[in-house]
Amino acid sequence: MAGFNRTINAATRDYVSDGKGGTEKTRNAQTPLCYQIATQLNQWWGDPDAGSRLFELERAKSSLRTPIVLRDILAQALQPLVDEGRLTEPAIETDRNLDRIDSSILTTDLSTGEQLDLVELLQFVG
Repeated sequence: MAGFNRTINAATRDYVSDGKGGTEKTRNAQTPLCYQIATQLNQWWGDPDAGSRLFELERAKSSLRTPIVLRDILAQALQPLVDEGRLTEPAIETDRNLDRIDSSILTTDLSTGEQLDLVELLQFVG
């Protein structure tokens, strides 16, 4: 079973205060998910699997920003958390809608049983 994580607000990127001068703690996978998605892959020496390749999409030509590429990048980023037993295999659906990619990314946090919609967490990357 995973230990406690500090609770992070994905919209503000701040830790959530406990009102006593500290931060809220949680056993859910939201904080590791936020960091896994937002961190560039291979940027932390302590864990070569930490991070994702989402930063590549910002630099890529629009023709390379396809639903399939986004799906593959997200699946690769989430795999370490699946391997650790923190999440179920994500159900990732992507579709091009004019000039943007619409996504549905659902997984279940195995420590809480909560279903997570990772599209909401992607705002952490922005």
